[in-house]
Amino acid sequence: MAKQVCTKTRPLPSPRYHQILDCLDAHGLVPNATLWHFTHPTWFDDKGGFTKEANIPDFVRYSCKCFEWFGPRIKLWATFNEPTVRRCPAACRAKRVPN
Repeated sequence: MAKQVCTKTRPLPSPRYHQILDCLDAHGLVPNATLWHFTHPTWFDDKGGFTKEANIPDFVRYSCKCFEWFGPRIKLWATFNEPTVRRCPAACRAKRVPN
């Protein structure tokens, strides 16, 4: 049986994200949230971020918290922003698709 990593948490302490979502709603815009956009929470970085495989469940828990906090208001999610961006320059120089 797979270990469950998503758990219920208390509400997000800062209302800023909900203010942003309120503004988007007021202007008829649909939010699209990205969980990792070339940065991550300080606590995750302090643990070594994605350089340690053992931290992956922590990122999954963080993602689950985001879904819990914002899921009713955000329907479009991206896990990683431009996951192939670091491979593209090399591929373009070599004029071939990376393996």
